[in-house]
Amino acid sequence: MDVSSRSQVFLLFIFLISGLAIGLLFDFFRSTRRVVKTNDFFTGVEDVLFWIISGTIVIFCITCFTDGEIRSYMLVGLLTGVLFYFFALSKYLSKIITFILDLCARAIGFIFLPVKKICNLVKKD
Repeated sequence: MDVSSRSQVFLLFIFLISGLAIGLLFDFFRSTRRVVKTNDFFTGVEDVLFWIISGTIVIFCITCFTDGEIRSYMLVGLLTGVLFYFFALSKYLSKIITFILDLCARAIGFIFLPVKKICNLVKKD
């Protein structure tokens, strides 16, 4: 393998990892919707936030690793990473992410429960 081929394989690997990260990010946002029920407005805000972060990941990789050049194998790597994540990993990792977020939500609720009770007592008086 010459230097050019090695760098292309390296870039393919970088964009494959980026695709995996975007899939993981998608599952994170999907899990937050399972744990914390939000209205349509906040769901839209979450969607825009997901696309901003995903776009930032892709633009960061393009600028840092290829000086702004876009090659077809980079897009193939990105798509392969996303598809691999959803078909092989999402089933398991989304359950783990949901479990962790649910624990965090319960911990936050447990911490603020006494504050809520005190506020309710003060309001009754």
